Amino acid sequence: MAWRKSDAALSALFGASIPPDPRIEKRAMFGCPAALVDGKLFGCVHQESFVLKFSEQDRAALRDEFDAHGYEFTSGRGIRDFVAMPDDILSDRDALRDWIARSIAYVAAKPKKSSRPRSDAQKAARDAAPAAGVKKTAARPRR
Repeated sequence: MAWRKSDAALSALFGASIPPDPRIEKRAMFGCPAALVDGKLFGCVHQESFVLKFSEQDRAALRDEFDAHGYEFTSGRGIRDFVAMPDDILSDRDALRDWIARSIAYVAAKPKKSSRPRSDAQKAARDAAPAAGVKKTAARPRR
């Protein structure tokens, strides 16, 4: 499936629906509007879908009440914990605010991912690498 630009009306709804909160950052990811709480993605617009991240309990409630489904990006594989919001919720501002608040609470409560421990070989390679901004290139023979 070919990539399509995000729907402009949906992008505007997304931007207007994200609450003012100092923990929340709005930015573009892959050319699409996205929102992060404490540096962790909780929602975005992707093509024609308004996508939010939820707990298993909330995902089940969305499936049962609205026949909502998990979301697949262009790879065709499901993206864990993300749901494409149904039109019934998108057309009801109060309901949308409630579901966004649930998504924010779920993602904010998750611990930050820590970087995995590096092996001794990885540490040695990192320490031997040139400083940031300095590009190391192989010498080229002169002609």
